[in-house]
Amino acid sequence: CASCHKQSLAFSDGKVTPKGSTGEQLVRNSQGLANSAYHPTLTWANKVFLEIEDQLQVPIRADDPVELGVTPIYVDEVLARFNNDNVYIGLFANAFPESSTGATLNKIIQALATFCRTLISGDSPYDRYYQGDKTAL
Repeated sequence: CASCHKQSLAFSDGKVTPKGSTGEQLVRNSQGLANSAYHPTLTWANKVFLEIEDQLQVPIRADDPVELGVTPIYVDEVLARFNNDNVYIGLFANAFPESSTGATLNKIIQALATFCRTLISGDSPYDRYYQGDKTAL
């Protein structure tokens, strides 16, 4: 995720139109993720995504254009990468202790959504400006 959502850029990519994981040119940039827990909608192109979990389906599963490329023919391959990595095996076991299975796309989406909700800017220059410090920007 950090290759497109850079912390120093509010978890955006800083590019006008980046390329997806397969090199396909995208038509929109990666939106910033900071404070996404408070956004009423989560994309510029589709205002029906009201939950982070719903929006995450698009970059993960999209095939036109391919963003991350987890299309049906690659799902098993992608999940195998998680389920064969000891670090991720432990992380999924800790995050989902009630589950006896390893990584699934649903679990990945739930974990990513939970992480996104923690990306809160509370003391950025913008936040300080908004709170009245006109010298912050």
